[in-house]
Amino acid sequence: MSASSLRLFFALSCPPRPAQDLLAWREQAGLGGHWISPDNLHITLAFLDNQPSERLPALQALASQCVSAPFALQLDRLSLLDRRFACLEPTSAPEGLLGLQAQLAADLTRAGILHESRPYRPHLTLSRECPQLPASEPPSCSWTVSDYGLYASEQTPQGVRYRCLQRWVLRPD
Repeated sequence: MSASSLRLFFALSCPPRPAQDLLAWREQAGLGGHWISPDNLHITLAFLDNQPSERLPALQALASQCVSAPFALQLDRLSLLDRRFACLEPTSAPEGLLGLQAQLAADLTRAGILHESRPYRPHLTLSRECPQLPASEPPSCSWTVSDYGLYASEQTPQGVRYRCLQRWVLRPD
C-alpha cells in the first residue's frame, strides 16, 4: 500500500461496555489464537481494500447520503468462520443492519467503487487463527446502533490499528 492509498472499510464499532464484557469472557474462557485489540472490535459493513486517498471526499459524500434509523443489534451466536476466526454473529440479523449494508453496497457499486462482493455475513471477530471454540458461552452482546464510520486499517509497530476517519449518525428517512 502506497502513501497515496488507504486500506478502507465502513463498519459499526463495538461500544465500550459490550467490548469490556467480551474481553473479560475471552480471557476467562481461554479463547485461543491472536486476540483482536479492544479498540479494533467492529462489524464490517463494506470492505473497500486499498483506495486512492483522493477518493475520500467521494466516499464521505456517499456515506452522508445513507438513510437508516437506529436499530437494536444482538450478537448471540459464537462461530468459527473459515475454520480460523472466532466470531460472534446475530442469530437473526436485524433489518436495519441489512438495509444499511445493502444501501452502502449499492451506492458504492453505482459510484464504481470496488468493494467486497461475497454475500454479507455480519460478525464481530474476537480472535484470528483460533484453533477451536471454548465450551463456555459468551456474554450477551447487544446495543442500539446509532452510527457507523469509515475506517482506515493501518500497520503500526504494535500491530494493526483501525482509525476512524469519520462517523455518521443514523437517522430515519
